[in-house]
Amino acid sequence: MRVITALDAHHRSAAPCLLFVCAGISLCVTAVAHSNLAEHTPTLEGFVHGLAAQAAFLCVTVAMLLQSWWLRTDPRWRARFPLAFALALTSFVALWVDVLWHGMPRGLEQRVVIALILEWLLLATLWLRRHRAA
Repeated sequence: MRVITALDAHHRSAAPCLLFVCAGISLCVTAVAHSNLAEHTPTLEGFVHGLAAQAAFLCVTVAMLLQSWWLRTDPRWRARFPLAFALALTSFVALWVDVLWHGMPRGLEQRVVIALILEWLLLATLWLRRHRAA
């Protein structure tokens, strides 16, 4: 079986892929472990949920930054670099705003970060589908 990749071998790294895998595993742990409730005593399971959620956010945003950065090295993908990197950087900054500043309701901050991540992933999917069709 021949694997077809969008970026040439010398224009890519395994790091984004590994970070996306770690993010996926962390997201699975987040889904399985129940979060702590405000009116109850904190539990180990709630701690694991919170830690896994933060790991998922951090891994996926760093993977997006790295993958976007690699786009600039490939002539076929270089034109897509500015938008991909800007969106990845905005997601990364939004994550740190969520972690460090608690001015907005907690759920709203997290939803903004999730929306930015999904926008980057959908954009990357669209670009890859177009690349494959060409």
